[in-house]
Amino acid sequence: MCIECWKESIVIGAEECGLQLTKEQVECLAGSVEGTFENYSLAHSYPSPSDIAQTNNDVWERKYKELETKFRLYKQEAECAVKTILEMPSHAEISIENDGVIRHI
Repeated sequence: MCIECWKESIVIGAEECGLQLTKEQVECLAGSVEGTFENYSLAHSYPSPSDIAQTNNDVWERKYKELETKFRLYKQEAECAVKTILEMPSHAEISIENDGVIRHI
């Protein structure tokens, strides 16, 4: 979890108990809670927040690469279809720009 989440939780808990903490006290307690949470995660075989973040990042990178590949294939197929419709030779080079404009290279 992010340190900001722990800070918010500590501030809310302190207010509910009628405690007034300084910013430094909240930061110190949040750091301790974060460390305790990481140790608990390790002791009980839960992934650490950084492991979870890395896994999420890996998943999104893989999805992004898959979408890039699909887009590239879609674009190639669209260029082929345009050549067929315009009765251009298959070796003609065209490009479909991001704005949809077709360019003959």
